[in-house]
Amino acid sequence: MTSPAAQFLNREIPSTLSWLARVRLTAGAVVSWLIFLWVGKALRLPDAIGLSGTLFGQPSPAVALGAMVVTLIVCTVLNKFIVGDLEIGADHSFEGGLMAANIGMFCAAFRMGPVRYALFQFADQKVFPILAAELFILYAAVVICWLILKYTSASGRAATKESGDSIFKKLAATSVHAVVMIGCMVFLAQSEASAQGLAAVGISAWLAAMAAHFAFPVRGSFWYWISPMIVGALGYGLACSDPVGVAIGFPSGTLGELARPTPLAYAAAGPVGAIWGYWIAYRWNHVEAAQAGGAKAQGQ
Repeated sequence: MTSPAAQFLNREIPSTLSWLARVRLTAGAVVSWLIFLWVGKALRLPDAIGLSGTLFGQPSPAVALGAMVVTLIVCTVLNKFIVGDLEIGADHSFEGGLMAANIGMFCAAFRMGPVRYALFQFADQKVFPILAAELFILYAAVVICWLILKYTSASGRAATKESGDSIFKKLAATSVHAVVMIGCMVFLAQSEASAQGLAAVGISAWLAAMAAHFAFPVRGSFWYWISPMIVGALGYGLACSDPVGVAIGFPSGTLGELARPTPLAYAAAGPVGAIWGYWIAYRWNHVEAAQAGGAKAQGQ
């Protein structure tokens, strides 16, 4: 007789995405990257490639922020048709178009450069409220994109009707995600370089989403990918009150690691990592529920 531990380890877990879904998601990401690249070159965003750090530091901040918001929305709408709904285990997810659009926004984050140039440009801790404001604006655009996909997708509308999670459970999922993400960021955000900032945010959000979903399996990714905005705002707030390292462009005060990624890094990589982690955890928990239901039926 096979032991329960062996059954757990040897169980069959369905693939997160089929090959066709991976091709569609990759195609959407490539198209989005090219659009962000074209917009950046056409509008000269940023003014100094790799040496800016913040959209508010551009000659025309309103144009820079507006271009990022509009481009993200356009890419999301296009990806509704390129990527569409993706099958996750036995369910469908409408967030694939948002993931592809956000991956495209990595291009803008790389072109903007690391946060140290924003710190050099503004020269004191007043830069951190500016970075927080930029983060909130970019995240508002992400929320708009998510809502567009949610209410124009059959799977999105169905998820809204079927979700019976309490607000306490949803807020608990967000809280656990934020705590786990902060813990991961402390170890991963050891540099303010653009690549490491994106990787630290994405990997931390990915791991945190899996942990939070196992603790509080909420239906819907929103309550997980909103957490990187909270973590980024917290990091910028702490850096403003304890601006150690600002003069050298390297926040190193209390939880200074959270202030090293740029707002674009948080807004681009945060939702991507969190949604991917949610997909994996949802698929895993779906198998758990299916097996539990099967065992119960056999017992009856």
